[in-house]
Amino acid sequence: MGQEPVEPDVDEQSMAEQLAARAREKGVELVGPDGLLSQLTKRVLEIALEAEISEHLRSYSATEDSGWDTSPVRSHASLPR
Repeated sequence: MGQEPVEPDVDEQSMAEQLAARAREKGVELVGPDGLLSQLTKRVLEIALEAEISEHLRSYSATEDSGWDTSPVRSHASLPR
């Protein structure tokens, strides 16, 4: 079966209220191309993708210890004729 949802360690409601209040104080729009929601969504996606790429590269580097030949492959174009 699937995993149970993990309860976050942070109070998401409180965090959202604080972000919205700070945005209003600084005159930042909440929605729109330059709004808080767009900026926050962009940053969360960037962080998630960075974590995913890092995990992928960690698992990729683990193959170096597995006995697999990880030396660069030469293309036919670079072989002498």
